[in-house]
Amino acid sequence: MLPDDVLLEIFGVCMDDDIDRRHQGTWLRLVHVCRRWRCLVFASPRHLDLRLLCTPRRLLNDLDIWPEFPIVIRVYDRTPQPQDVDNIIAVLKQPNRVCKISVEDIARSLLEKFAAIKTPFPELRELKLASNDANLPIIPESFMGGSAPRLRGLGLWGLSFPSLPKLLSSTTDLVKLTLSGLPHSGYTSPEATVTCLSTLTKLKSLSLGFRSPQSRVNRESRQPPRTVLPALTSFWFLGDSNYLEDFMSRIDPPLLNRVSIEFFDHLAFDTPLLHP
Repeated sequence: MLPDDVLLEIFGVCMDDDIDRRHQGTWLRLVHVCRRWRCLVFASPRHLDLRLLCTPRRLLNDLDIWPEFPIVIRVYDRTPQPQDVDNIIAVLKQPNRVCKISVEDIARSLLEKFAAIKTPFPELRELKLASNDANLPIIPESFMGGSAPRLRGLGLWGLSFPSLPKLLSSTTDLVKLTLSGLPHSGYTSPEATVTCLSTLTKLKSLSLGFRSPQSRVNRESRQPPRTVLPALTSFWFLGDSNYLEDFMSRIDPPLLNRVSIEFFDHLAFDTPLLHP
């Protein structure tokens, strides 16, 4: 009979190869093999990084039968039923357990209720919200209490969040930031954007994209002070060339080695700050 420590190593390898990894995939099957395996898995939640997966159709009662592992919320349904929205909101009212939120093409009904949650999420590591709807409401300043101190990945697609700087000021461990399809109401100047990034000393990947060419700016005649982004290695941009030039004139990314750029004004290639 294999000792417990050897079994744990095997369990860990199995979950590393699992497509859902630790989100109630392999470990759910392991605990049904025998009582010993069940006790061993449940006694090692940190070692195995165990998590519970919550979807619109996984009822809150289903979560109650398991230990209080961290919760991952995934929503892929573009038109969730009212009861599905209520299920998700009920889980979001356990902010001390939610570690990841991923919602693709978020419905207005869900965003309105989600944005109304004013409680901080102290354990949240990753937040992804996306929408193709140009008429969604603006995310208010009170969203998540304006605090997510353990956040490492943040992605917003097509959403307006004017008070994002307040949230970013609390996310000093952020490693990946994606702001794509920013609508007119979500516009921030290059100066304001760099100010937001100045505290993100661990940021490695930055994506910044606008929905339309309204991101044009007037370049300053003087050279602005530059903010060092010491960990940034990857940068993606979609917008106006003037915006990019102004933005680049304000940052110093010594480790930057991967850049992808697309302009709305395709014939404008005068970007001297990007020259080697």
